Amino acid sequence: MPNTEQQFLKELDDKLWKAADKLRSNLDAANYKHVVLGLIFLKYVSDAFEERQDALQRWK
Repeated sequence: MPNTEQQFLKELDDKLWKAADKLRSNLDAANYKHVVLGLIFLKYVSDAFEERQDALQRWK
């Protein structure tokens, strides 16, 4: 992997980590899990919708 790509991925990782910290703010882990599980569920629903939409478009 080229050095510039590694640097970009490192910077992206840092930004995502800081964003997660900002979203979490001062929640303890017991409460933060509810936020994370909600996001995981939304991602699942989004992926399932997209898959179904693609299947319906191919069916036409």
